[in-house]
Amino acid sequence: MSSIIKVTNKQGTHYKAIYDLPPLLNGKRRRTSKTFPVGTSLSVVKQFLAERELEYARGDNLSADYDITFSQFADMYFETYTQFLSPSTLINYKRAYNNKKSHGLKNYFGDVKLRKITSRNIQEYVNFLSAAVSTKSSKNYIIMYYSRRLSNSISFKKAVIL
Repeated sequence: MSSIIKVTNKQGTHYKAIYDLPPLLNGKRRRTSKTFPVGTSLSVVKQFLAERELEYARGDNLSADYDITFSQFADMYFETYTQFLSPSTLINYKRAYNNKKSHGLKNYFGDVKLRKITSRNIQEYVNFLSAAVSTKSSKNYIIMYYSRRLSNSISFKKAVIL
């Protein structure tokens, strides 16, 4: 939720935009603000907030909390977000992640910082998978990363799986 505050001081009237950032990995809410110089129109402030809200919705504005590797995040994911999965689903997710072959997720993305993974990187991985394994196997390798938490963290949902 974002808001605009009108501030009047000695220099004149200006606006302050308050908006949300992606939550911390522990789930805590984060907010920040930007104060605009005197003379900035309200429409410019509204446009700024609209852009921030769109970035937030797409997960494009990742913060320093996402300055961890894919492997670190995957470890947190397995500890936190898999408690309601069936045992067989969890086993398959872990197999896809820990596969020792070059198309295993840990081998492909493991040491890459989460904030550096783009939709293009993901599409390249999907293309690589399609050459290495069957279409069904490709889908199995990436299905766990369609979870809401991870898709908000990286642009995985933008990849095209054919």
